[in-house]
Parts: sequence; structure tokens; C-alpha cells
Amino acid sequence: MVDNSGLIGSLVFAPKTAGKASLRTTDAQLNDERLLIALNNAIEARSKIEDEQAKKDDLIAEYEAERLQLIESNASPHEVEEVESKIADAHYHRWLVAMQLNRAADSADERLTHLQSLNTIEKQEAELAKCADGIAGLLHWWRYWAWTADPRPDAPLTYIPFLPFEFQEEAITWIWNLVFVKRTDGHLDKSRDLGASWIATTFSAGCWLTAQSQQPFLSTFGSRKEEFVDKIGDADTLLEKIRITLRLVPGWMLPKGFSFIKNATFLRITNPATGSMVKGESANDNFARGGRQTMVIFDESAAWPGGGYSAWTAASESARTRLAISTPQGKFNKFGELKEDTKIPHYSMKWDQHPWKTQQAYEIAKRRLSEVELAQEWDLDYEGSVAGRLLWMFSDVHSVITRSEFMAVFGKVAQDEAGNFRIPKGWKHKIAHDCGTTDDHPSIIMGAAMSPANSILPRHLFFYEQIYHGEGAHPLILAPLIKDAFKQYIKDDDVEEWLISHEANSERLIYNETFGLPFRTWNTEQGYTQGYPHTQNLFTPKPGPNPFRPMIEGHPRAFIIVEDRQGGIELKPDAPPFVDPLPLIKDINAQRKEYVVRLISSVKSRYHSKPPLNDEGGFKRTREELPRIHIPQSEAGKPTKVQRHFKKFDDAFDVVRAICAQVPTMVMLSEREKVEQRMRDEFKQENVKATMEEHQYTAYYAYQEEIDQIRKDVRQSGDGGRDNRSGERIKTMRDRFNR
Repeated sequence: MVDNSGLIGSLVFAPKTAGKASLRTTDAQLNDERLLIALNNAIEARSKIEDEQAKKDDLIAEYEAERLQLIESNASPHEVEEVESKIADAHYHRWLVAMQLNRAADSADERLTHLQSLNTIEKQEAELAKCADGIAGLLHWWRYWAWTADPRPDAPLTYIPFLPFEFQEEAITWIWNLVFVKRTDGHLDKSRDLGASWIATTFSAGCWLTAQSQQPFLSTFGSRKEEFVDKIGDADTLLEKIRITLRLVPGWMLPKGFSFIKNATFLRITNPATGSMVKGESANDNFARGGRQTMVIFDESAAWPGGGYSAWTAASESARTRLAISTPQGKFNKFGELKEDTKIPHYSMKWDQHPWKTQQAYEIAKRRLSEVELAQEWDLDYEGSVAGRLLWMFSDVHSVITRSEFMAVFGKVAQDEAGNFRIPKGWKHKIAHDCGTTDDHPSIIMGAAMSPANSILPRHLFFYEQIYHGEGAHPLILAPLIKDAFKQYIKDDDVEEWLISHEANSERLIYNETFGLPFRTWNTEQGYTQGYPHTQNLFTPKPGPNPFRPMIEGHPRAFIIVEDRQGGIELKPDAPPFVDPLPLIKDINAQRKEYVVRLISSVKSRYHSKPPLNDEGGFKRTREELPRIHIPQSEAGKPTKVQRHFKKFDDAFDVVRAICAQVPTMVMLSEREKVEQRMRDEFKQENVKATMEEHQYTAYYAYQEEIDQIRKDVRQSGDGGRDNRSGERIKTMRDRFNR
């Protein structure tokens, strides 16, 4: 067996030429040497299978003895199950090592035969031409000349022929079409350890080798840190993966004049024959901005600093194809947003596409990883792959209602003279404004009102209006829009407070002095958690039917009112039966989060909301932001009071939390209303006339005695009149829907 660690040995492949010696550079000679060593080591890998499996057999025997001992000692079922899992894991790894080494040996056998057949310059030139023949040529080159590496010291084989599986060939073809056919951006999400980074680097290496001088291949690789982009000799870095591939092609395949020392330098690999180039760069706000390139690769895009927003924009004019590759880390970054972008192609590489990633492999990962890690590294779950979501309890099915649903509950008081939607007169409002002047940081103005104590659904917060303006937002433009949107409530004198973000002092003065809009500043930065608990509490569905949708379980105290065409819920086809989580929860107070999570999941398995179309009536920005707001991992370890949510795509949330932190006043019952609530039914306003006519003066004296006593009780107790005289709760809708 050839020494896998050697760089130079006695085997040098030289093409047979007619009558004269072949002149080759030192790099070409070294490549031939390394290639033959790697091929022979891969072929010899079959002989390692027995020894590698014997190690697993020893483990299996050890675990089986441990299981028998546990059974004999009457150990708990959990302890026995743990050992049985170890046995199953060892069997899986025993099977896997044979699959890996046999495949490597088979591929190396085929490659060595193919290499030996290319024994003339004419055949080698024909091979180069075949490899340069579009996607078919690239896949041919991949089959015979591409490599991966496993640098771990205990790996049975260091250099492995990169023979792509079917799903990997599909990914290669997808990237080719993206770059050379569609010439557009792309989004590729992938489970861990499926070779996505090797595919991207090998794709670039193949194109770098085969592109012609009239159309050179130019690409830039980026990752969140420079140390992940390039470190010569470190196979875990992106550009070193390309160097490994180039070191293991035959010498005659290297470009004329190419030298690893001169042309494969730190962060740059150039092809002196054609001008093709592969560069590397760390993540920054001006990433890949300079020059023109065939493609730009954003490796592990979801982990880029600042969410990757600035870098993605910076590369927009430099390359026709920006390819974002990553495992998910939530929706709260540019990679997560691209997942929902219908204008660009998407491709997913998931673990169950790989023939060696069996269910047993998944179970091994499931026991080893946390829920967040499993969602991120294996399941391509954008919701589950982020820790620290602030509004995990927000449910559009529960909290986003239509104007018609609002009017159906509150009746005529929720309609204007023309029968259109309005917030009932007398409710107190707050209007909040987060100032911005760009599309990335827009201006958001929102109105919210609190239902009073005498309403059918008291002490509930309703967001009913949102104004959104991006590029060019200015008080001169926004003030007329604000006045028009809230004119009815300004006229009714129901707006009790106007709030504007603390940094917008100039805008505040213009609103105050020029337009008479009395905004005052609120400090969204004061205590970064300001408004967090208030917003969470108000949007959490509590036990009980929804007051606007009695067919669903869950009663929050905050609602967003949207146009009928931009809201409402629909029953899903073949919806499963609703499973009420309340009977499954032993202590609702101790297990509140578990209850809410189960409740939302069960309801959303049956119903879905109509999507928002715009911000003018649909609260589109708010409905997109609230589920995404989160505390990033960089804040972990800081005191809770100073942890700050991810400051991108949070403008609407800042307005919502400002209002929730200082909700509008709930108008309390007047003394007259408190007395009226406590009166017996026959003495209530709608019945008292008939009672007097029927019982004459006896009813009058009883009425006076009762009203005097109730007034005395109300003044002494100072309560809100929520109980009737017998001590029972007044049956408003809020009361009926509470348990």
C-alpha cells in the first residue's frame, strides 16, 4: 500500500509521446505523483474495511454485555433503551464504513483505468475538450477528476474520489443552469454534511480549468470570517478545497504556465492561460463590490454579520449570479428572506436525499443535538432553527381579524354613517411613529385603541391603521397622510397621545409647529426590553374561544384589524380534528408556554390566514415582522435587561412595542354605568318603565331604595362595577368567553 502522507514517490505517470521526452513543470510532475498515490490509497481502502468493522464489533459486544447486565439487575427501561441506542448506532457506523470505502475503491479503480487510457497528447486534448463541453462535460470531469478530503487524523481515507450521488448531480446541474443559462441569483439551503461547500468549490475549480480565454470564469467566495475562507493547508477552508482539487488532477490538465506558488496564493487562485480567477473575501458591507464576476458565493449565508443584508446588496452590481448557500438559522436574516423570494430559483439538499443518511443516522443526530441544532443542521426548519424568538406566541389566525369580524361583534357603534368600519366613538387612541427615510429603514405610523369598560369586550387593544413609507419619507409628505387617516378620531377628540421615535427630534418639531400634530418623543432604546413583556402578554392566546372566531380556541387581548380581502381564515382541506391541549396540561400556570405552543399548533393545523397584500389596509409589514423578531445569539450571556433584539426589519415592531408598553387608557365605567350594571333586571333602563306601570308606587319605592344602596356601595368600594348585586359576574362577551 502506498503511503497516504507522502508527496513524492516512485510512481510518475507520463504520457507516451512519439520519439521525444515530455517536458513538464515541477507542479505537473507533483500532480501526477499525488494523483497516483491518492488513487492507489483509495483502491487499497477495501483492505481497511475488515479492521474498521472489527472496531465496531468490539463496541457492539461491549454494549450488548452492558445491556444484559442491566436487564439482570432489573434496571429501569430508560437505562436499557440508552444502551440499545448505542448498539444501533454502532451497527449503523459498521455498515457505513463499508459503503464509503467500497464506493471510494470502485471509483478509484474506474479512474485509474481511465487515466491509463489517456496515454497520448491527442487523447489528453480530446479529454480536455470533452470536459469543457457544457454541463455534460462538467459532470464527466467530476466523475473522473474531482476529489474531496477528510483531514481528521482517524479517518480511514484522507483523499476520496468525489463521485456525486444523484441528488448531488441535480444540485450541480441546478447551479450550472443558474450561472450559465438563467444567469440569475439563487438560494440553496442544505442539511449538514451533504457536500454543499465541496460542490460549490469543485464547481468553481472545474469551470476555472475548462473556461476559455474569450470568456474566463471569475468567482468570489465569501464566508462570515476570513479564517473560514482561506488558510493554506487547512482543508476546512473554501479556497483550500479548490487547491486540493487542483493538486489531484493530472499534470497535463493544469493550465500552461500555472504554478501553485505564483498562481494559488492566499485568497486568490488565477489561471494564467485564460484569465479565470477564484477569489476569497471575508464578510463585510462592501463584499465583492469591485469588478465583474461570473458568480459570487455566500457560504453559510445565514450566519453572516448583520444578517448579510449589506453584503448581498453590495454584490448586486458585480455578478449576474449571487448564490446563497447555508443551513437555516431562522428567517431573521437575508438568507431566511431569500427563502421566501419567489423571483429567484431555490434548491434544497436535505438529509433524506442522501442514500447513506438513513433514519438511524437521523436518530443519532437527534440524541446528540438540541432541538434548535437539529432543526438547523438537519431539518431545514427556518422556524425552529432560531433561538430567542420574542413573539413565538403571536398567531395570525388568532390575532389578525377583518373589519367585518370586528363590526359583527361590536355592532352599529363600529360603523360610521355610511356603514363603513370605524373604531367606536369614545375609545382612547395612541398614534405612534417610527421615523425612517429608506426602504431598509422606512417610516411606520400606527394607530391603536383600547376598548372601554362598558364595551361588550372590555380592555382589549386593537391596531387598526398602518401607514408605511420607505424612500423619501418626510413630514411634508407624511403629515397629510396622517391627518387623513386619523381625521375622524382627531375630530372626536379620542386621540390621547402622539408618540414619535426618540431620534426624530427635527421631524417632531415640523409635525408640531407646521402641522399641529402633537407628537412627543418616546425612547425605544431606554431599557432595550421596553415593551417586550407587554407585547408578549397581549398577543398570547389564553384559554377560551376566540371572541371573533368562536370556532377556534385561544383568546388574546391584542388584535390587528385588516381589510376583509387581506384577512380572514380558511379551513384547510382534510384538516385534522382539533386537539384541545388544556386536558393534557397538569398545571396551566406552570406549563403556560407548552399550552400556548400546542394550542397554536393545533389551530394552525386546521386553519390558515389569508395573506396581506399591502400595508394600506393589510398591515403587511407588521405581520411579516412580528414572527421574526428575535434575540440573536450574540446577545447570549448578557443580562436580560440589556439584551437587544436583532436590529433589522424591526421598524413596525418598535411601533407596536411602544404602544403596548404604554397602552391607551381604558375608559372606566361612569358612576351611572356602574349603578346600572348592578340593578336588578326589572329596574334596568330598558325594563324600568314597564315595571313602574305594572307595580305602581310599590315599585317606585323599591327602585329608589335599591338605587340609593347601590350608589352608596359603589362610592365606598370604588370598584369598576364588574359584579352585580348578587355577587355574580356581569355577563359581557369577555366574561362569557373566559373559563
